[in-house]
Amino acid sequence: MTTDVSLHSWGEKVSVHLSPGPTDVQVTIISSLQFGLVDWGRNGKNINTLFDHIARAATHPAGAWHPDPAGRHESRWWDGGRWTEHVSDAGRIGVDPL
Repeated sequence: MTTDVSLHSWGEKVSVHLSPGPTDVQVTIISSLQFGLVDWGRNGKNINTLFDHIARAATHPAGAWHPDPAGRHESRWWDGGRWTEHVSDAGRIGVDPL
């Protein structure tokens, strides 16, 4: 993947390699200076920012419809952290608190 240069990343070359496994993904990041300039710690900061975004995305998965664990409806909305009151039966959405 490539992206345009910004003031935040100017002179930096970052390679990101993803290796999917059966239950996880291994991420390898290589950071180097593209033009031989002084880094002043910017590369490390950018890599830490990238890992912070990845960690937040992994701990807050997107919501989705799943079979209702209470068994009262066809589906119930899982918001990524808890079951909600939103339910669905034959495509009709309703509300039923757990």
